[in-house]
Amino acid sequence: MLLSIIVPVYNVEKYIARCIESLINQDIDGKDYEIILVNDDSTDSSISIAKEYAQQYQQIKIINQKNTGPSGARNNGLKNSRGTYIYYMDSDDYIEKNVLKSLLEPVLKNDLDFLGFTYTRTSESNFNLHITSNDILKYNNLEINEGCSFISKKNFNNYIWWYIFKKDIVIENNIEFIEGIMVEDGIYTTELLLNCKKVAYIPLSIYRYFENTNSIMRNTSKTHIARLNNDYKLVINKFTSLIDLAKENGANKQAIKRLTTRQQSYMFFLLVRLVKANTSYKEIKSLINEFRSSKVYPLKDFIGIDYNSKKEKTLTHIFNNKALLYFLITCNNKFKFIK
Repeated sequence: MLLSIIVPVYNVEKYIARCIESLINQDIDGKDYEIILVNDDSTDSSISIAKEYAQQYQQIKIINQKNTGPSGARNNGLKNSRGTYIYYMDSDDYIEKNVLKSLLEPVLKNDLDFLGFTYTRTSESNFNLHITSNDILKYNNLEINEGCSFISKKNFNNYIWWYIFKKDIVIENNIEFIEGIMVEDGIYTTELLLNCKKVAYIPLSIYRYFENTNSIMRNTSKTHIARLNNDYKLVINKFTSLIDLAKENGANKQAIKRLTTRQQSYMFFLLVRLVKANTSYKEIKSLINEFRSSKVYPLKDFIGIDYNSKKEKTLTHIFNNKALLYFLITCNNKFKFIK
């Protein structure tokens, strides 16, 4: 089997049919790919809807598990997959029609470990750009890089749904999602790239990222923010070992710089979230002190080719200065200009 598409499913009755439909409306034989829907203990009608499709289409397989979150669902899906290549999707998103066959052609022709593409954010339920096989054939002569070289050249996304990859890479290198955390994508994607030998990218919008107002990442409760803060700290610490791995693999200065920037981006956006959540200066100062020893703070390497907007530059300057940070927190608690 060529491809396994793994989709965690948890209480997405409003969106799961759209996701499945997009995976069925493809230009690839049903015998060549499978759609693995991992039921993460849904309590709504998501799985009832999925079962209706599974009865009609042989390529759909449903796996049931106790709730472990999307990380555990993806790990479980991978263990039960049969495809040479893997593609992860989120169940409230969808993909362009009739693109899978054309995407797999350059993958197989070049024996790629990893093929990336791009995505479009949308609030529409049926947004298609009508990409054709000819559009993809325009990139028939791909630039193929080793993973570290690709990182040095491309400001890649953290998300795990903008690429197809060879299953053997994650098996041989014991790459898994860290279960129980909400910002696991960046670790997985980076570790995967660092272990790939043949990486290519096609600048075509294949994925449809649905802007879901009920997304877990939009939750602003104190309990959620506290959990998210711990997750960010875990990722920041994990990136230290990924940077070490890159150095072992002979990564050039630009690749190391990009990974250092990526690590500090988690610190930057964590600080933004804390300010938004009206966290006290004392708590934020305590967090900052934790990361001084790991050289993640101050944010010396954050601003550069990947992050250089006026807002990012201004906030970075503030975050690196205790007096300015205190002033920002005090003012924002009163006037809420950072929302």
